[in-house]
Amino acid sequence: MRVTIANLFYPPDLAPSGHLAASLADHRAALGDDVTVVCGTGSYLGGAERDGPSSQPPDGRPGASGEPRVIRLWTPALGKANTARRLGDYVTFLLGAIVRLLFLPRQDVVIALTSPPFILAAAVAHRLVHPRTRIVLWSHDVYPDAAEAWGTIRPGRTVSRALRSIKRWLLRRVDHVV
Repeated sequence: MRVTIANLFYPPDLAPSGHLAASLADHRAALGDDVTVVCGTGSYLGGAERDGPSSQPPDGRPGASGEPRVIRLWTPALGKANTARRLGDYVTFLLGAIVRLLFLPRQDVVIALTSPPFILAAAVAHRLVHPRTRIVLWSHDVYPDAAEAWGTIRPGRTVSRALRSIKRWLLRRVDHVV
């Protein structure tokens, strides 16, 4: 089975969502699945990764047998110091992931985590090209609810309503939510 996991972070980065994604990727690859991980180059705390291998080749060639192939997309690595910096990383990765998933061969399953918010759009883009692909949302955060709770956006206002509309549209295209 061909499985792709999309998440901004992946080891050696310390982000918890990256380690969860790595655990799933390693497990599925050990079972014999052809696993691809699409992630960013930046660090959870900002800056470029410092430890471990930076990536496999950008063309996505597989690693050793039984290992996931890791495709690292460039992000500006601005970090989480403020909303603008975080959005810079999120939007850069989201756009790159959409393009990358559009050009991947048909996947049987695309698993989208919630880092960054709305990365589910990349999985839906892949399904638009390959309608038989199944989509799984592995939800760690709920947006825009989380942004409202943090005071980043105001509940009920234009931005909140627009983000809720986008989220509803995306969720209608998901096969499973974890």
